[in-house]
Amino acid sequence: MIQRHQDYQLSIPSLPAGGLFDVPLQLDSDAPFALRRIKTRNLGSLGQGFRFRTPKDRYQSTTYVTDYTDGQPTTGKLIYPQMIYPPNASIIVDIENNTGETITNARVLFRGSKYYQDGSLPIASYPPKLSTLPGTLQVPVLQIPVTGSSHAVPGLNTAAVLNNILNIGTDADFAIRYLAADPFAIAIDGGVNPPPQVFNEMYVLLRDESKKGYSNEPIHVDDLFGQLAPATTANNESNRFLPGVLTPEIYLQRTQALYFDVFRDDSAMLALGLGMPFPVDVYFRFQGAKVFLRD
Repeated sequence: MIQRHQDYQLSIPSLPAGGLFDVPLQLDSDAPFALRRIKTRNLGSLGQGFRFRTPKDRYQSTTYVTDYTDGQPTTGKLIYPQMIYPPNASIIVDIENNTGETITNARVLFRGSKYYQDGSLPIASYPPKLSTLPGTLQVPVLQIPVTGSSHAVPGLNTAAVLNNILNIGTDADFAIRYLAADPFAIAIDGGVNPPPQVFNEMYVLLRDESKKGYSNEPIHVDDLFGQLAPATTANNESNRFLPGVLTPEIYLQRTQALYFDVFRDDSAMLALGLGMPFPVDVYFRFQGAKVFLRD
């Protein structure tokens, strides 16, 4: 069997007081999905939990749970042993909201991998004889605007920078094992300080060389990549400083490429007078190992 990293995300633009029940998250029809971790966004630790049904249509927990620990966000709730949903299944989710107010932009992220039959996809792997060297490949995406025209992205009305390319090179294959992304603003001695390089609502959709996505919709950059300088919001937790880990890794042969689309909409923050009026430069880093073929 071949494993391929996969994220499925349930996005609810407006979660009413009292919550929602029996919300279906439709899975793809091309392969089974192995669920290993769940991560929420914009849901707190008290009265904003979730529960979901297993592949056997039974609730995974008798009560609502969160991915918070001691009132603090985490990298997600581990699902062990993994749960394997058949192709074209739905994950049925209940989300509570006991805050008495509407919650905006609630998201529940289901992380894992798809299982394909051997030979069904052109997914490369390690050669029989090899040597490796730790490596980082970086792709800067510059001057990402605050917001822009509408695009057909669920729950987003954004500025989009599409088809950014990660080229592997010609000297070695590359195994991508974890991801990071950070904004940088370089000041010049004696010059004017550059505008702040901060953002909040930025999402990324990874695609392989055939443009097949690794998720059903764009995933928040902090959940997929992590960053060193996260914006201060309700989701601002220390685990954002950790890179995003891919399970399994993405293996690319030399001369192959990876594509990714970037979406940003910080208009809500602007409307609240919280700043963030500037385009940002974000440096996306794909980290892992260079793999050299040996005779």
